[in-house]
Amino acid sequence: MVENPGPLATAPKCCRQATIVIPGPVLAKLRQRDPWGSPKWIDSFARRSAIEGIFGNLRSQSTQNIKRGFCRVVGLAKTSLMLTFEVVAANIRLVRKWAKRIDLTTDPLCVEFPPDHGFEELDENGEICLAEPFCFDDPPDDLAA
Repeated sequence: MVENPGPLATAPKCCRQATIVIPGPVLAKLRQRDPWGSPKWIDSFARRSAIEGIFGNLRSQSTQNIKRGFCRVVGLAKTSLMLTFEVVAANIRLVRKWAKRIDLTTDPLCVEFPPDHGFEELDENGEICLAEPFCFDDPPDDLAA
């Protein structure tokens, strides 16, 4: 809004026409939906820290370790599918960690994992019998030579 534009005959062209077009790179910060620095903009931008936290969690070496070359498939669709599996695994891991913290075990995904006994074998009745862990240190005789 131009205050006191003066007579219309001597006014600049931008004041004599109904609309003006501002190129994209000019004042890009001011071309947002919410004015920069306003309370609505601050509330909207505050979500960014949560998003960056998720991205950091996905990239951390102690969690998902997603980085360039994290999967060995070629193509945008296959890579996107593998990334989807990683995000689902991260979500399940976070839900399980949260459930353990608040002691919630009603959901089957939140139940603690059973102890890992190696592998499972079936007995003659088709029941699962837990195998004992290997208790030898040296290779078998036919591989020792």
